[in-house]
Amino acid sequence: MQYDLTLNKVLWSKNVSYLAEDLMQFNGLLIQKVDNKSCRIDVKTGKELWSVDNNMFAVDPTLKFGIGYKYNMWYGYTNELEGISITNGTHLWKRKISWSYGWNNVFYINDYTLLAIASGLHTINIMTGEGWDYNTMTGKNQYEDMVSNVLIDSASIYFASKDQIVKLDKHTGTIEWKKRFLNESAKSLIFMDDSVVYMINYAYAFLGLRPCDIGNAFVAAFDRQTGKQKYFSYTTYKYGAVQGFKILEKEIILLFRNNVVKYDKNTGTKIYEKKFLKKEFGRIRYFVGSRVFLTDNNGDFLNLAQSDSTKMHFYTSQNEIVSIDNQLNVIDRMDFDSTSIYFLRYNDYKFIVKDKKTYVINNEGKTVAEIEITTNAFIIDNILYDRKEKSFITINLKTLLP
Repeated sequence: MQYDLTLNKVLWSKNVSYLAEDLMQFNGLLIQKVDNKSCRIDVKTGKELWSVDNNMFAVDPTLKFGIGYKYNMWYGYTNELEGISITNGTHLWKRKISWSYGWNNVFYINDYTLLAIASGLHTINIMTGEGWDYNTMTGKNQYEDMVSNVLIDSASIYFASKDQIVKLDKHTGTIEWKKRFLNESAKSLIFMDDSVVYMINYAYAFLGLRPCDIGNAFVAAFDRQTGKQKYFSYTTYKYGAVQGFKILEKEIILLFRNNVVKYDKNTGTKIYEKKFLKKEFGRIRYFVGSRVFLTDNNGDFLNLAQSDSTKMHFYTSQNEIVSIDNQLNVIDRMDFDSTSIYFLRYNDYKFIVKDKKTYVINNEGKTVAEIEITTNAFIIDNILYDRKEKSFITINLKTLLP
């Protein structure tokens, strides 16, 4: 439905089956996907403006452009990618790009060129559909997402897939260097400094929507210019998949379900390893992020992750936060419910939930306001919106938080 907050009334509404349909909303643009079609809905009236036999999955509302795969009533979705005008639904171009293992990501690398991660890498000129292709395995059987993130500098693109890491010319797609793995990789992370490209293989992939362990985790490093391998350090299979990581100046720390392992970033050598028994700690989940706060003796809020650089904190399946030092020794354990989470930010203020109340704090962690809102609240143009039972709430933050 569309609801007018000034007139306090519903302007239009329509039934939607959320199990079978999908909605894509971009300010004044609304795309509805249903029955293997994509339709544009007039946001003023709720009526359909046009419809195409295409599973549109990416839209640029500024350039009035969308892309998706053509649907055939006999064969289902094809490998024929189409560019579509979202102004009138006309087809602009078409191009063959496999989607055997789905699309992992798509983003702009300049004003009119997209880079798609789908069974490899593909550049797409949004006006013509033209571009270069680098084809590689990004899945295995029913497993998907056996790829890394993409690193891009002024001239090159770095990318890891199921069995190799590669450096490509950004403009032509030409392979500058390529290194194959002895054992396959799954979902992974690559990052770099001035001269080295590092890689962490998480050892899990997706079977549908479910993450599953596959292969062995590893950390590796390659010369950025030549691709020469500096090191390749495998973990044992008993570790399972990587649950979290930290990249420090000289070290890489990996979390597993019942182990924490620290590697020398320069050599790949294992420095420390600590086992956390399941019967005592449960399963390790992930490192505590920047949204978790504690309160000090003065009642001020203190960011846990930034409070002490000599400590690291991870969350467990027992609803507990475990703090460890640089040698991976346990120095503290606390109930997660004793902490607070910030869920919304406005300028230099953070909104934090504690004891079912919402506090607004400044950069020094001091409370400047207390308001009754839920974690579903959102902000548009200095106005905070929220709903409570059958009421809709608006708060002018410019007045509340000068």
